[in-house]
Amino acid sequence: MNFQIEIDGVLTDIESTQTLLEKCKELGINIPTLCHHEDLGSQKVCGICVIECNGELLKSCETYPQENMIIKTKTPKIIEKREKILKDIMENHPNDCLTCEKSKGDCELQNISFEYNIVNRNLVDIRKYEIDNSSSGITRNMNKCILCERCVAICKEVQGLGIYEVIEADGVKEIVIKDGKLLGESKCVSCGQCIKICPVGALTEKNSVTELNRLLKNSQKHIVVQMAPAIKHTIGEEFFITPGVDVTSKMVGALKKLGFDKVFSTDFSADVTIMEEGTELIERLMKGDRELPMFTSCCPGWVNYVEKSYPNFIKNLSSCKSPQQMFGALAKSYYSNTLNIPKEDIYVVSIMPCTAKKGESERIEMQENGIRDVDLVITTREFAKLIKMNNIDFNSLPDDLTYDSFMGLGSVQEEFWIFWWSYGSSIKNSKSYFN
Repeated sequence: MNFQIEIDGVLTDIESTQTLLEKCKELGINIPTLCHHEDLGSQKVCGICVIECNGELLKSCETYPQENMIIKTKTPKIIEKREKILKDIMENHPNDCLTCEKSKGDCELQNISFEYNIVNRNLVDIRKYEIDNSSSGITRNMNKCILCERCVAICKEVQGLGIYEVIEADGVKEIVIKDGKLLGESKCVSCGQCIKICPVGALTEKNSVTELNRLLKNSQKHIVVQMAPAIKHTIGEEFFITPGVDVTSKMVGALKKLGFDKVFSTDFSADVTIMEEGTELIERLMKGDRELPMFTSCCPGWVNYVEKSYPNFIKNLSSCKSPQQMFGALAKSYYSNTLNIPKEDIYVVSIMPCTAKKGESERIEMQENGIRDVDLVITTREFAKLIKMNNIDFNSLPDDLTYDSFMGLGSVQEEFWIFWWSYGSSIKNSKSYFN
């Protein structure tokens, strides 16, 4: 069923199942939101999306059309209401925008506050909660939480974990980890979806950018970097390049400018992992003395999920390391021996799309004699920050660069198969994940 309503003086058709917020966005009308997200819908709590309907203020995210509606989106009454909501939020928000991970355009609260000229005049820094650093990949700072409930929704409705919950005491709401646990003690798998959905800096990945930037400028080590295949199709969005465009050459150029000695692709070790997992599966099928079916151990988020929620299936996981860790192990054995560089002098950095990779690199299984396979992991967002903080003009970088050869190519290239037939049988000591 369709209705015809008036929005800002213009008649328009709208479906009965479409909210006014959705229709306004469709028409290009800017309605600010904090608890709404296009992938989740609205949590209907922040109220900043108010519009005026026949003289009454309504939340556009939960209002559906009716006959003879006259909608206005820019009246003084609306602006006054939005300003009040923002002032209330800012009065209870820390004054640390200068050092916040979400600053420089990534904080939705900051962007809306600038639009409505809301300045936090409270000079007392609000600190009610201890920062939760118990997770290997995620920092949780509830001093910055604005109670939008996006993290609750994405964890429960999309990821199916539901580790967050909303509690209320004496009229005060709070988002907590279930059973009073810290994040690292919960069933969180470090997938990072709550970070992506958080509009402020309450949830961020553990910051490794500062450490890496200092290392690139001062270290005497031989620093190599591997990049997951997905990065080349996503990093461009940070520099206003159309999503999905392959920017491999620009990434390689940026990494060379940053000071990396070699730039490789994880495609190489992904091929090694496939060969090893295939070999293990055949062995399990032939011997019949290991659990079947066999699950891949390529994804640390998946491994975390099995270990925390279904530990009875741990033996069904492949014993192989993930491509990230396989690369690190090979860099400090095959690569080290071939180039005659002591493995202690090789520093391996990974650029990955998943925060769980940070924790994976720190596992005790991922080191030999105290030497870690992968020394440091940064996410796609952190990679973009590293480029920006070093004033590299990403868009002007050349389009004819490629990964370094020798562990830089995948199975479609001859290099991989030369490696596999000459060295593949001796990588067993580098691949084991589970004992």
